[in-house]
Amino acid sequence: MSTVDPDELAWLMAAMADDQAMVIPFVAEFGDQLASTVRAHLCRFGRRDLARDHDEVTGLVWDVALFLQARAGAWAPGGARPWNWARRGIAKLVADAIGHARADVDLEALDHTRAEIERGSAPDPVAPSIEVDLADLVGEPRVALLRRALEAIDCRRRDRLVHVEYRLQWAYGDPSPANTVGELFGLRPDHVRQIDRRVRTRLQALARGDATYALLADLPWLTGLRPTPERDPNPGMAA
Repeated sequence: MSTVDPDELAWLMAAMADDQAMVIPFVAEFGDQLASTVRAHLCRFGRRDLARDHDEVTGLVWDVALFLQARAGAWAPGGARPWNWARRGIAKLVADAIGHARADVDLEALDHTRAEIERGSAPDPVAPSIEVDLADLVGEPRVALLRRALEAIDCRRRDRLVHVEYRLQWAYGDPSPANTVGELFGLRPDHVRQIDRRVRTRLQALARGDATYALLADLPWLTGLRPTPERDPNPGMAA
């Protein structure tokens, strides 16, 4: 994937705000990043078949580019990249395109939880709405147990949320989950990986030391190892 030039990105976003035709050079310059974003959302919704379909991804890339063009004037340079800044809207766009019936509810709930935690008003660090997303990744019997484990460890609520977001991006196939999450939280990618490792280490210790949580010990979410021989974006991080 090509490196993003922040000056070029800022210039093209500003140009798109005034001229829809600038979507064409925008896609030419940042099509790889848009395609990666589209594939990550398709994988999130369990449509790896579509994520491997070049024509499907290309069509969605243009949809995403037009979506960003319509909102380009609201984007501020220096913050998250547009495809991360508009992540919720893009996810909804992809979900609508493929007919993912539960996407609107799940995304609304998860975003509401993030906002509450960022304001410090969430009553618990991993609210029930996140369970919906976790249920897409692990077997139902262990979802509630994982949530309880996250609540049981001694950890900052911000770190819990960073860990959950990183693991979700990792599981959904994001090729650079630390970069994506870093932009969402204003953290360096290496800091995101350190937080994830710290939280996972505590969860692993809990699973080994407390029989209540023993079922979590071999969960890919904790081991950092994918259940299939796919790439691991966080190699060597499993304790």
